[in-house]
Amino acid sequence: MIATRSDAVIVYVHTAEAPSDVEWDLAMRFFEAADLKYLRVLVYTDGAAPNASQRARLNGLLGSNKLPMAVLTPSVLARAAGTAISWFNPNLRIFGPDDYEAAFKHLGASADERSALRALVERFKGDLGVRRALVGQARP
Repeated sequence: MIATRSDAVIVYVHTAEAPSDVEWDLAMRFFEAADLKYLRVLVYTDGAAPNASQRARLNGLLGSNKLPMAVLTPSVLARAAGTAISWFNPNLRIFGPDDYEAAFKHLGASADERSALRALVERFKGDLGVRRALVGQARP
């Protein structure tokens, strides 16, 4: 998992491997250090999703703040975890793995932000070795 903050957007990129509690704790620090009223979240996951305890920690940090969150994923498991989070944050939306434009629209990202955020996600996917198969082909 790689996480960073780009202005008012936190970006997370996950492999198919679930985040450890240590990784999750580090990732949650972005929320602890931010003014949540102006924060947005972009997630790409190849299948990893927070466990119930990690989701509870996120919900506790967010409190009554309903941040715009966009999750890009090909994974049914990650979609289910996203749905569980959306029960507490109705501003979370789940998108297909390549549906950047809809995700950016949901986040209210400007043209400049869109370019920078997409570049960050693609760079992190490369750093983590996340590769998507072509449509109709099996994943490696």
